[in-house]
Order: sequence, then structure tokens, then C-alpha cells
Amino acid sequence: MLRQYIFTNSGTKQSIIVRKLFLFLVLVSLMVAAYAQPNNSIRKTIINQSPPDKQDVQVPANQNGRLPERTTLPGQARDTSAKRSTLSSGSNDGIIRIGLILPLDVQSSLDKLYGSMTDKEGVKSESNRLKDPTLEALDFYEGFRYALNSNTSKQRISVYVFDSQNSDSLVQELMKDDTLKTCDIIIGPATTAQAKIVAAFCKKNKIINIQPFVASKSFSTENPYLVRFMPTIDAHLQKEYEMVMDSFSDANIIVFTTKRERDLSAARQLDTLFKSYNAINTHKLRYTFLNSGDSSVPAAKRSLSSHILPKENNIVMMTCYDEPVVNQQLRLIKDNVTVFGMPTWIDAEQIRADYLSKAEPYFTDNYYVDTAQSRVKDFIAGYNSANGQKPSRFSYLGYDAMRYLSIIFDKYGKGFKQGFDNESYDGLGFSFHISPVIHVSKSSGDPVINYYTNTAMHLFQVSEYKVWLIK
Repeated sequence: MLRQYIFTNSGTKQSIIVRKLFLFLVLVSLMVAAYAQPNNSIRKTIINQSPPDKQDVQVPANQNGRLPERTTLPGQARDTSAKRSTLSSGSNDGIIRIGLILPLDVQSSLDKLYGSMTDKEGVKSESNRLKDPTLEALDFYEGFRYALNSNTSKQRISVYVFDSQNSDSLVQELMKDDTLKTCDIIIGPATTAQAKIVAAFCKKNKIINIQPFVASKSFSTENPYLVRFMPTIDAHLQKEYEMVMDSFSDANIIVFTTKRERDLSAARQLDTLFKSYNAINTHKLRYTFLNSGDSSVPAAKRSLSSHILPKENNIVMMTCYDEPVVNQQLRLIKDNVTVFGMPTWIDAEQIRADYLSKAEPYFTDNYYVDTAQSRVKDFIAGYNSANGQKPSRFSYLGYDAMRYLSIIFDKYGKGFKQGFDNESYDGLGFSFHISPVIHVSKSSGDPVINYYTNTAMHLFQVSEYKVWLIK
């Protein structure tokens, strides 16, 4: 897994797990204590330690996985008398309400915390490890909350946190919670199946659904309320296509795929882009679409090597996700071949780092942190002080998402939906350049908004066992 090879964190895996669990216990225990005795000294301590005019109002968790709410009222005195009954759909009180649906898995995480604390010898360290979706959700929430605490927006913002427990059936139950119907925005959840449920709910109730986790295009269509902060594969392929057209338009271009549907789908997207270019331009690309699993083509013509021109510059756009297949092809790459790979390659467990370094492929990602910038240094120091650890990828995602929303809220207020069309944001780790994806409606045949998507993308290259940003 090359990303782990390149980017390392201080401390052992076990110490990071214990620290994360400890922070999680503190967060949850403070929430519980604040509700159990709302007028006691613990609650006063929490309120007094909050930043001025950015303080928490807590309500109990219910049986459907709802966690306590967080309310931020910049510019006003804190009102502890607010009741949930005042939250009605279409409320004109000026408060922008955000629902967060995250797989925090509270009870299981607490059990693992206690197990880790009592496991003196580290015998059960792996069984006490939090699941990756839970760790990512916690990091996202911490980044989001850090941005909310440092928010200078004049808008009043309320945030309601729901624990999906990474369960499809529980997410179905959460959709019955009246509080969600009062939200202006719902962020999450974290899996394709759950995203489908929430997207349908938001479309029906005309609520903006921001999806920062799931890149799949399969869970929703013709939904103008869906805003994808996580770019789809189309954005990745578009970035690679633009790079090829800018720098390698005279090369021998090969789109290499297998017969697997996931591979083919990406290859067809590139095929459409190249064919469209050749259809309208006098300069024609030397371009080949190669499906190695197409049995209608002779076996000798299905190998990548048969299409490589020995005295030419060759571009291979390899739309393969299967790691053994990628290894097999990368091992045979020659010096006169430039490879464009898939965004999943950098996190792959089985793709060999030596093959990647030798082939020097390009790949895309929407995450990049420039640690030389003073604003990034300030964020890392502040986040580390607040949470006892450095920010992760998902910490940056949560922070940048909230900062972007704050900018839109300030400029457009309750009419923030138009802000997605008009406002771009270049953050500390993530950028958001949102635009509508238009397609022809299956029912009417008219052009309609399929969804809104983030098109911001970076291009990287692997070389000498490092990852380099391509300007």
C-alpha cells in the first residue's frame, strides 16, 4: 500500500487507537453527563469552556441512534430554553440546520475502549481496534466541529448528529425522525446502500443532501438535491483526459481495460471523450480501445504489447481495478510507455510499490495538503491541541466542508443552494468546484439535473517511491 509507504504518522498503531478511543470516550461521556444532570457543574464547565457565543445545547439520544445536538448561535446570547417542538418544516427563524449521519457506532466503540484499557498485555489489541468507517467518521466529525468552533459566520447554525451504526436498517429508521425533516442540509451517510436511502429521503422532502464519502454514481439519478463533495470517477477520468490532450496528443494512445463491468464503464467514458474529439477536430488522435477480455478479437491482438509502437511515445490509460491484473501489466511496461492509472491504485494493498515506482504512472486524487503554507501549519497545530493528534484525510474533509458551507451561508443565507453553482473553494486539503451534471430524463426526454458534483481534482505521479504533485 504505497500511501502508507510514503506518508507515515508518529506513534505506534496501538497508541493511536487508544488515543482515539480515549478522545471518543471523553466526547461521549461529556455528552451523556451534560444531559443526565443539565444544571450540574459538569454542564456548566462544558458551557464555560466553549468559545464565546459558540456553545453546546445537548438533548438525549433516542433509541433510533440519534446523538445529542450541537447548536451554534454566533452574535447572540445562548438560549437554553429552546425546545425541539419549535423546529418545524420550513421554519423562518433564520437558523440553518445541518444533520450529520455518521457511522460512529457508539456502543461498540465504548466496549472496545474498555477492552483496550483493561488489556494490559495487548493480547486483544486487534479485536479492540475501531473499524475504519468509525475512525473516518470520528475524524470527519472532529474536523467539522473544529471548523464550527472557529467559525466567524454571522449566520446561526444548528448541527444534529445521528449515529448510523453502519446499519442500513437503522438508517431507514432514522428517516422517520422528525428532526431530520426540519434540516436544510443532511450530510452523509458513508456507504452506497445507506446513501441511496438518504438521497431518496432528501429528494422527497426537498432537502440538500451533501455526500462527502461515497463516489459511486449508482445510488441516485435525477436528484437536484444531491451534492457530491466526493467526485465521481468521471471527474478523475476527465482530469487524465485533459492531461493527455495537453501534453501527449501526438502520442499513440491506448485505453486498456478488461471485460469486468467496472473496468469497462470507466474505459467507455474515456472512449467517448476521445471519439468526440476526433469527430469534430481536423487533428485526429491515434487512438485504440483495447478490451483484453473481448473474445471476438484474436488473442494475439488482445495483449497490450501488441499495440505498443517501439519507436513512438505510447500512452496507456489503464482502467483496471483488479490488483493482480494491474501488477501483471505494470511489470511489462517499457521505457517508452507513459501510464495513467486509477485513483484506487495508491491505496491498494496488493499492487507492488516497485512496479509503481518503475512504471511512474499518473493518477488523480482530490486530496492534497501543502504543509508549507502557514494556514495549514496553524490548522495542524490548533487541531492537534484540540484533539491530541494530527489531522487525517477525513479531518481535513470535515474541516473544509464546514468552511465551504460557512462561506455560502454568509453570502446566500437560507438561499444557499444557488451558492453551490456560483462559489468555489480551495481548502487546506480539499477543494470544492461544484457544477450540475445534466442528462436526458428517461421519463420526459428533456434535459434535467442528474445531481451536482465536485470537479476539483489534482494530478499526481509516482516516481522514486514518492508521490509528486503535477502542477
